[in-house]
Amino acid sequence: NNTPLGRAKAIHNYAVLGSRRYEHMRRVNKNQWPGARTVRRWLEPINADPGILKDMIKILKGQGQFMADKDKFCNLVVDEMAINPRCDFDVCSECFTGCPSISPTIAVLEQRQKKNQPLVMLANHVMSVMVAGLGWRYKIIVGYYLTDQSFDGELFSKEIIKIIQDLFESGFRVKNLSMDMGPCNIATLKALGVNRSEE
Repeated sequence: NNTPLGRAKAIHNYAVLGSRRYEHMRRVNKNQWPGARTVRRWLEPINADPGILKDMIKILKGQGQFMADKDKFCNLVVDEMAINPRCDFDVCSECFTGCPSISPTIAVLEQRQKKNQPLVMLANHVMSVMVAGLGWRYKIIVGYYLTDQSFDGELFSKEIIKIIQDLFESGFRVKNLSMDMGPCNIATLKALGVNRSEE
């Protein structure tokens, strides 16, 4: 059906099953679900550019109206994964994509300059920022950033603060920040005023 809940269920099934299996599920259920093309059209207005995903935070805020206050305590999880460096042309935004959305450290830029290398390289990592519930289990990506071999921890710490503020305004309370102890993440934590203890 075309209610908000019906749309949410269709989008969830499409995301879990993928296009081909979703269409098979539709056939088995005698086309009681909207078509894959319709689901993709519903998703088109959602802005998925690198940075803070404001639309996802709005969705979370809407869901939060039906949640108990204790279920809005959450953990902010930052994780990075390698991707293939590639430059693509996005027809919708009419822009080239694939460059880092957070600049490398000054040390890396100076090193490239000395070696006469290009200062801007294609991104080879993506860093996701996810909200995970502490009492009630839920996970939702609220931001992602493209990086190359390093990123500026001070710049990234400002993004983390903005995300925490946006979540706070949406009724969610970030109690923990989780990330591995890579050098750029340590720089981010340092910029946030977190002291590392050896104990």
